[in-house]
Amino acid sequence: MLTYYCPSCWSEFREYMARCPNCGFDFSTFEKAPYEEKLMRAVLHPVPEIRATAISILGRIGTARTLPVLEKILHEEKKDIYVLLEVLQALAMIEDPAAGELLQTATQHLYPVVQRRAKELLEWHRKRSD
Repeated sequence: MLTYYCPSCWSEFREYMARCPNCGFDFSTFEKAPYEEKLMRAVLHPVPEIRATAISILGRIGTARTLPVLEKILHEEKKDIYVLLEVLQALAMIEDPAAGELLQTATQHLYPVVQRRAKELLEWHRKRSD
């Protein structure tokens, strides 16, 4: 049986509906949204693998528009190290000074593994920007 999630409130339900039974979000709005916007919503998905995949793709797209979303995850994620590491990788791929600033901030993160990876990627990001 399929599980559906609302891309607005992330409520879970078992059958497809036109609107979310929890928050009333109109799914046709989501279906018409640009791909990048769908990815930015997916970084909050309750399934960690989907979150990590969306973050990875956003990094490959490399638009600075995704930076606020990545920054929010960097500051708020407390459980999933893999998601945090994916955020760092995405930041390194975005050619924008603000991405470098976020990597710099991550060098002071709560988790040592995040700090180390942020330092490595910050160096790579700086070389790439030169």
